[in-house]
Amino acid sequence: MTTNPASASAELLTVRQALRLFWEAEHYPILCNEDARDSRALEREAVAKAAHAIPSPDDPPEFVHWLDALRRADLRNHEREDILFAMAPWFDR
Repeated sequence: MTTNPASASAELLTVRQALRLFWEAEHYPILCNEDARDSRALEREAVAKAAHAIPSPDDPPEFVHWLDALRRADLRNHEREDILFAMAPWFDR
């Protein structure tokens, strides 16, 4: 079996990109029940993709900590909100 190098590199995700996925899932516009379902699907996708995220040398050290925390199933809501608040200067643009 041969691996396509283009598809392998497309699957690589930096920690910053993974955090962006969480940010986008959190800020998905929820106007109805279907939107809430879509937002949860985006978050599940972010969790799955984040498992293979690699840090970049130019990322601040807190990025890895934030990503590790956001991937935890037992993360409390106030902890999640604190992380997302801290992420705002980096992703709210």
